[in-house]
Amino acid sequence: MKKYRAPLALFLCVFCHATAMEKVCYLNRMPRDILDYIAIFLTCDDETEEQFIARTFAEKQKKDDYYYENAHHEVCMPNLCLAAKNKKKQRISLKEDGARLALFDGSKVYEYKGLAKSGYECCALSPSGTMIAIFHRQFLPGEKYKTAILEILKMGTEDIPEQENGNLIVEKRRKLLRRNYKTSFNDIAFNKQGQHLIAWN
Repeated sequence: MKKYRAPLALFLCVFCHATAMEKVCYLNRMPRDILDYIAIFLTCDDETEEQFIARTFAEKQKKDDYYYENAHHEVCMPNLCLAAKNKKKQRISLKEDGARLALFDGSKVYEYKGLAKSGYECCALSPSGTMIAIFHRQFLPGEKYKTAILEILKMGTEDIPEQENGNLIVEKRRKLLRRNYKTSFNDIAFNKQGQHLIAWN
């Protein structure tokens, strides 16, 4: 994939220069998913596997220290585990009872209420804001104990005419891991490219 990055960057430079001469920027007219796909090939914010592990480990240590110092506050841990944000200043909030998943994008709020009631423990938001990773526990038919599930949701947004907030739509679901009740993760995160996921226990 990397061998295409230089020609693509050159194409973007030439394209932007040509559109600037015409005083029309066609990049502004491209759909968001196309722009996100183009951004994957750009090297300005790439993160190696070693950098990804080091960054998320440092973030986990910072959270662990906060939990230890504020353990007397009953709500501090679930509030932090069930919320996440990305560099685009988008953030998600997930209620532990599974009643509501909300994506905050600037002043706009998109909500999804179709999650099965489950014991949600942590979540992560991709850099593009189109994928959400969730770790939770759920009773499955015929099982005595809750099953630990790590899954990714591909999300879409839908504006509602004449309403301030919109709908958050789950377009696809993919289970990455399904284990017994002893499995536990206390933090999950995407890399900066949004292509890999790490789970810390």
